[in-house]
Amino acid sequence: FLVSSAVSISCAERDYFYKENSTTWENARFQCQACYKDLTTITPTNAELLSMNLTSDYWIGLRKNVTGSKFWSRWANGEPVLYQNWYPGHPIPIPKPEPPPCSCPTPPIINTTKTEAKQCPVFTDLCGCLNSFGKTNDSEWENSTMFNQTVNSTVTGMMFCPTLAKLCDCLNTSKAKATSILASTEMFTTTYFVPSTTPPMIASTIVPINVEPKYIKDSCVTLLSFGMWQEKQCNESLPYICYDDQFSSDVKISNLTKTEGLLSWTKASGNITHYIIVINEKLKVNVTNDLKYQISGMDPGTFYTVQVIPVKCNRALNDQRISYYTLPEEIRNLTIVSVETTTITLVWDVSKGTAVQYLVNIQPDNLNKTSSSANSSITSLHPGKMYSITVTAVVNKTVFGDSAKTTACTRPLKVVNLTSSNDENDTIIARWDYPDSNNNLIYNITLDNKNHFGPNQTITLSNLTAGTIYTLNVSVSVAGCNESGEVASISAYTIPMSVSNLELSSGNDSINASWTLLNGNYAWFNVTIFSNMIQNSSVSKTTNYLNYTFTSLKAAAPYTVSVTNYVQKDLKPSHPVTKSIYTRLNAPGKASVQGLNNSALNISWEVPANSQEVQNITYRVKYVSDFWGDNGTQDIIGETSVIIGGLKSGTKYRFNVTVFADNSESLPSQTYGLTDANIRTLTLTMLCSSSTQLYCMNNTTMQNVLDQVSN
Repeated sequence: FLVSSAVSISCAERDYFYKENSTTWENARFQCQACYKDLTTITPTNAELLSMNLTSDYWIGLRKNVTGSKFWSRWANGEPVLYQNWYPGHPIPIPKPEPPPCSCPTPPIINTTKTEAKQCPVFTDLCGCLNSFGKTNDSEWENSTMFNQTVNSTVTGMMFCPTLAKLCDCLNTSKAKATSILASTEMFTTTYFVPSTTPPMIASTIVPINVEPKYIKDSCVTLLSFGMWQEKQCNESLPYICYDDQFSSDVKISNLTKTEGLLSWTKASGNITHYIIVINEKLKVNVTNDLKYQISGMDPGTFYTVQVIPVKCNRALNDQRISYYTLPEEIRNLTIVSVETTTITLVWDVSKGTAVQYLVNIQPDNLNKTSSSANSSITSLHPGKMYSITVTAVVNKTVFGDSAKTTACTRPLKVVNLTSSNDENDTIIARWDYPDSNNNLIYNITLDNKNHFGPNQTITLSNLTAGTIYTLNVSVSVAGCNESGEVASISAYTIPMSVSNLELSSGNDSINASWTLLNGNYAWFNVTIFSNMIQNSSVSKTTNYLNYTFTSLKAAAPYTVSVTNYVQKDLKPSHPVTKSIYTRLNAPGKASVQGLNNSALNISWEVPANSQEVQNITYRVKYVSDFWGDNGTQDIIGETSVIIGGLKSGTKYRFNVTVFADNSESLPSQTYGLTDANIRTLTLTMLCSSSTQLYCMNNTTMQNVLDQVSN
């Protein structure tokens, strides 16, 4: 740095320079303005500091005739004067015109013959002053008590007395009437006595000594060596104090890269010849006609301090500094190493720089992680989610290099509650749950070496082979990512194909079932038979054949036969195929009739053979009278007797009892019954005529006729 030969001090934002080469005020200001700002000003804040370094009297920037309309109101640089510290008697005011000399009048003639006299206050004070002349304190002269003594009328001189001075001033400026004390015809009558131990004063005129400094019409101000101010002739030669504003500049670094940056600053005031640029206290560059400098050749991610120093009159001003980091190197070769359900691990190349750290930002969770090494394991992530990862080299926590980005997905969780529904012989319905609320997932379902993809947690797989066991696999992936979660696996199967063409044939105590199987697998068939008219009648049998015969059945009973296809014991069978049939009907047992009255008969019968345990057998009872042609039918359920009324009296009826089922009837059990007759006497007169002689007279003929009538 260039160093000035003058002593300088700093205060706030100004520097002060004590120039010891004596010169006039005008020349001192010219030299200050040439290489500094101006002659110094003095304020309450810098007054003490400036006074501490004084070795003599110095010119300062205050002059009477260059500071405006009012003296001493502004400094030479135009700033207001806020502080003054004048030496006593300074600044010297403009002198007032001196009044003409004052002489005391002749004291009035004292008339001692009158007892009444006029009094003059001024003379009273004067006498008191004169009586106390011998005292040393002027104030006592003015306040002393008058004594009754005769005034020496021969005293005509003016003494140095405050009261006498007032009297002279009063007489010189009096605007009273022409009649004065001297011209008054009235005399004072009071006699004054002035006792004194001193000899009588000789009348004389006392002239005050003039000790005031001489007025200077155009004066300049000096700062005295002890800190006070004094006016002096401006053409005197004295040392002087200059001030200069400290260099303050808006230093900026822009367009900063890894190795370059544009340095710029604002212009310094004054006659600046050039600027010195110092980089990290080593590299120095002189810049003359410019306010910017392109810095190059820097190292990435490195701390730099740059000083900008203006030079004025071969004097280096204070520097302005800026510190910054160059950008660290960009991230290269960002690679995903591994992914888990909640962790992503990645690596990259090391970036050049000083104390480089790496900021890893994860979106969309807006997570930030700092790493001091070129790798990072990001934890506490959500399973099955795509993340955008940005890695940036950082120095000083604020300077960022170029970033590198990549995307990665955490592995999804394993599905839970995987089940299959097997209600069809060619379809499997699979269902599962995902452990959390993530719904941005793709499910991969594998069955029979076929893959199916979808976002739903259920799927229907069709066109399968009946009665087949499959392995069902379900895994989870994220859209746009290759990572899949752990595979969940179960055995799933289609139910077997139901039998076709089930045929039934029955006997009185047996039923034969036969069927076919069009396609699909089977291991055995389960054949079940039951009747809802017989308690505990259900019987199940297994067979490997396509037919089965049930024996020891009950006659006249409805039976339902069910055939189910099985492929494995613990697997669901096919849908059952059912069909119903009655065993053949046996005729009811012996029937009998019991007469009740002339219009009703009670018919009863026995249960058919091999039908004793069959409940609610339907019996059909038919009756007819051949004579009258009267007939009827009644169905009786679960009973073996019935009363039939509304018959003709004394009439013979024929009864047939059958078992009625499946719209067919068994062979009848027949019996006859006769209603009671209503006996009446009937007289018949019959005329017999015959071509045969004596035929009507034959007793046999008459008996035959009577028999026919009775029947």
